[in-house]
Amino acid sequence: MKEDATASHVARSTPFDVSRRTLLGGLGAAAALPLLGSFAQAEEASAPALPLDSTGLEHTSMLVPDVAKAGLFYGSVFNPNLYKEMKGPLRYYVTLGKVGYIAIGDRRDRPNQIDHYCFLVKNYDRQAMAAALKEKGLPPGRFGMIPDPDGINLQLLGAPGGLAKSTEPAGRITEKEPLLTPMGLDHMMLHVSDLEKALPFYRMFFGKEASMTKTMAWFKVANTRLGLKVAAAGERPQIGHFCVKVAPFDRGKLAEGLTGLGATDITASDEGKGLLQFKDPNGLTVELKPA
Repeated sequence: MKEDATASHVARSTPFDVSRRTLLGGLGAAAALPLLGSFAQAEEASAPALPLDSTGLEHTSMLVPDVAKAGLFYGSVFNPNLYKEMKGPLRYYVTLGKVGYIAIGDRRDRPNQIDHYCFLVKNYDRQAMAAALKEKGLPPGRFGMIPDPDGINLQLLGAPGGLAKSTEPAGRITEKEPLLTPMGLDHMMLHVSDLEKALPFYRMFFGKEASMTKTMAWFKVANTRLGLKVAAAGERPQIGHFCVKVAPFDRGKLAEGLTGLGATDITASDEGKGLLQFKDPNGLTVELKPA
């Protein structure tokens, strides 16, 4: 079968529950119901327990100039049976096992970037969260996002999560087998302008950090993690990379396959422990953690 983004036959299977939220295509946001409703309604809800009772990371989202090409790349690496929005513009979803996915949207006038990441929360009440955030003087989030002090978007959604009702199978984007077997997101690494400024924000949601140095902190959230790292001189605050847990792989064979797909800078991660990093064809950094 021709390997392009126009494949139209139905994907053979999906591990996802597609019974929740409507997505806003093309806006770089993966949820439609705003996290922050009207304050009048929010104040009627009871305050949520903080830190959050989270089941961990669910998804991350990227904005790129060519959604079809990025969909082919990530489908070839992780899972060729893609999902998309029922209505345009084109937005692809690459699932990562039983839980988790990568959302790929059009960057429009914004630079290539990893746009946001999402943690799932047990018994989540968005109105109660709105009231709690208002009380702490935090600004309302747009499209379900809560910006940290650097404007990096954290998204909170109710467990068990899954793709939205507005999505449908997009077909198998390549007949080749994927290079890897994904097992969900392992962690997100944020590059922040000031660690001491960022820590109170994240402690509010996730409790005390599991480890910390002068330039880095790690939060343990269920079986996933969130890392904060001081941005390099001249670097803007941003999501530096995301890490996917995968079944064990042959490094040489994987490097050859990634290179063939257009990946660059394939190297061992600074974190060690057998982790591997690469840059996708749009220059975004991805990390792999063998299970």
